[in-house]
Amino acid sequence: NMIHWRLLSALLVGLAIALTLPVDGELLARSPASVSSNRFGLRLTTKLGLTQPDANVVVSPLLIQAALSLLYAESSSEYGSQLRQALELTHASHPKLAVQDFETLLTDLKQSAAIGCRLRLLSDLYAQQRFTFNFRNEFETLAARMGVGCHRLSWESASNAAQDINYAFLSRSNFSLGELVSAPQLESLAEHNTPFLHVSGVTFRAPWAWAFDPTETQSINFFAGGNRPRLVDAMFGQHRILPGKILCCPATSSTSESF
Repeated sequence: NMIHWRLLSALLVGLAIALTLPVDGELLARSPASVSSNRFGLRLTTKLGLTQPDANVVVSPLLIQAALSLLYAESSSEYGSQLRQALELTHASHPKLAVQDFETLLTDLKQSAAIGCRLRLLSDLYAQQRFTFNFRNEFETLAARMGVGCHRLSWESASNAAQDINYAFLSRSNFSLGELVSAPQLESLAEHNTPFLHVSGVTFRAPWAWAFDPTETQSINFFAGGNRPRLVDAMFGQHRILPGKILCCPATSSTSESF
């Protein structure tokens, strides 16, 4: 899950399992950032599906885009063009305007999609203490407006650092999230002299979840496009009187919207 730029290579390492949900079409049509987010989300989920064919993982593209847009706001022309391409920004606008667009999109999402499902968006940037680097006050202020935390973290002990990150997200998610990062992942970042780590997660409550027991699962073969079948976890249960079946399939359809 590494981004190609060396400076940003840790941004996709600590992704939490997240959700892809339909969002109101009017909301998504309000700004160029929403169009960008749809393209970015489709590309990211497709990439994850191809690189991890045996993993049923969905991430929140918008949270990753928000973190990248913070770096884009103050980037040099060299890295700015790469970030602009990664963010799928085709409209000509100042980098700080792009941040404002994503800030508005996140705010609208929380005010609309969050209703009734207790949506919680969690996103933090971590920097290794051993690097001579400090977050500037202006950056921290801008990040706070985007709901992104900025932290300095000692990675001399990878296991302790992973435990601190995981517990912080666990407590902030009302103990809903599992392990987000592991000690081997942090050790790999240190070996490659990667100074930054981005960790994000989404929690929600969906009405249908009440009718299903996550422990009652069964792996079945799922065929897609005539390719080899892949095992997908299916969850069975009963809602009122009607039987129900939900297939937890990878969200790579171009017809679905992402947050």
